[in-house]
Amino acid sequence: MLLLERSGDNMIQNEEKLDKCTPDVRTIVRALEQEFGNVVVTSGYRSPKYNKEVGGVSNSAHTKGTACDFQIPNVHVYKIASWLLYNIRKYNWVGMGVNIYTQFIHIDFKPRKSTPAIWQYSRDGKSL
Repeated sequence: MLLLERSGDNMIQNEEKLDKCTPDVRTIVRALEQEFGNVVVTSGYRSPKYNKEVGGVSNSAHTKGTACDFQIPNVHVYKIASWLLYNIRKYNWVGMGVNIYTQFIHIDFKPRKSTPAIWQYSRDGKSL
């Protein structure tokens, strides 16, 4: 497991949002912190009730703890996605999906996926 070199309110908030997420998801956030610094997790695990309240799909990976939405201030989403894809083998992130939005990245893990996948979404949330 990677050790965090930074501390502070943002790290504490990230850990609270990732508490019920899988080790793969937590490892990605820690690796991103070490590479880029300030990762802001906007959504980790969601209870089914909360997921419904925020308009999440009923089978959301967030409700299983296998997904995370985040942004890194002053780092373009394409740079983040490129780094994730470049490091797939190093961290053995089999089954990882990377969804690129305008202002944030969504990652998820699906155990039946044997290869990583990447999607990009437009500003209105529709697939490009």
